[in-house]
Amino acid sequence: MLVQTGRCAARSRLLESLTHKDFGVMYRIPSTRTAPVTVQAVLSCALCLCLLASCARHRKPPEPPPPPPKAQSETLDIQQLSQELRALIEQRIQEQRTGAARAPGAPTTKAELQRIARALLEETRKRLQSQLRSMIERRLGPMQGLQMDEIWLEALDERGRLIDIPVAVQTRPLRFLAAPDNASTTRSILATDDVALALYDDLPSEVAPDDAVFFRRMYTGEAAAAIATEAKLLVTLKGGEWSEPQPGGRAANAIAIRGLDLDRGLLPNGNQHYDDTMYLVIEEDGGDTEVYEYRMTTESSSDREGVGRLNAKQVTYVRGLHRGKDPAYRLKGNEAEGTRLGREGTYKIMGANIHSAYTRRRIDSETPLSPTVSLGCQVIAADKDSFEEMLVNLLDGLGVTEFPYTIIAGDELSVLDGALREQARPSVLVRRVLRPEAGPYAQSQ
Repeated sequence: MLVQTGRCAARSRLLESLTHKDFGVMYRIPSTRTAPVTVQAVLSCALCLCLLASCARHRKPPEPPPPPPKAQSETLDIQQLSQELRALIEQRIQEQRTGAARAPGAPTTKAELQRIARALLEETRKRLQSQLRSMIERRLGPMQGLQMDEIWLEALDERGRLIDIPVAVQTRPLRFLAAPDNASTTRSILATDDVALALYDDLPSEVAPDDAVFFRRMYTGEAAAAIATEAKLLVTLKGGEWSEPQPGGRAANAIAIRGLDLDRGLLPNGNQHYDDTMYLVIEEDGGDTEVYEYRMTTESSSDREGVGRLNAKQVTYVRGLHRGKDPAYRLKGNEAEGTRLGREGTYKIMGANIHSAYTRRRIDSETPLSPTVSLGCQVIAADKDSFEEMLVNLLDGLGVTEFPYTIIAGDELSVLDGALREQARPSVLVRRVLRPEAGPYAQSQ
């Protein structure tokens, strides 16, 4: 414990008994192995901020805080962050004890101290994720650059004749985590690197939405942070890019998981129902994270034309129109490369927009896909008005006009889930997000 002298020993015991309700931040102290100095130590530092005012008058004058550490290197671990937090705490204690003039913007109330503590937790996660990305790139390979793929799109000419035209699309190649070599390396990373596991040490054991309608759920606070943590890890493991908010702005990232049913959890994937789930993660610079979870499908609903799927590449969606008139999201460059499974050769998917299901019927896990609702588009299981209100208008109101989109196969999520279970860290998306109809697969530990 960092603050524990004289009459502050009692305060120390109180600190050890604090729960997430006392602090206003959800966390879980790790029960298995972690690095010598882990998130637990960082949390202890952050929690101390809430007790500064009462401890300051009983503490002996501290030594001057150490000078700021040098710029972090690629191998920076939590020890350096812990030292920085220790220096900040000592400085605040000294200010309280001596009655030094408060600097503009310095916290004075418990609410402000809690806000600072949350910011410290978020900074901890960001540094861990940065260090983890460097390690993953060393083990699995670097992220590949953006490329413009020229693909062919069926179109009608001025005379109404069907022709093929080339369209350039911005894509980023990704790796397939379920490939034997990648799966083995993923398990090795989680078995040998404490940084990856430390990300899971303070996540809630159950992740519940703040608001839910039949096709969409909203998460805030630590529930949103938990989903965002695993979404970022999946994108990083696949070699994709995660868009970070610019100073004073917001950023959105989306992942779509095939075979992760909104209500039933991870199951074998098909193209007959809305059995996929999209997570839209919205992060604000210096602010909170929000996550929106949508029932959807990523595949073609037409057996006659074969099962249409976007290829395993990261693409970017931008605000646009579907059918030339309905608010939706289209691929940057209008088209992404894909295949029609079940037919000889490779065919191009037309459109591949994110749009509504164009139905007034309530869609659940048993609702069959209409044969014409999707020929490779990413379809949200909602009527047109609800789709526009709960996705398009949401992002319009936040000033978000484009976002990276990463499709993750159910087999890839299973690889991460298995690797985490071996280290006694349940997957967030498979085992912590509460699903009303999830079977034994999602509930077993």
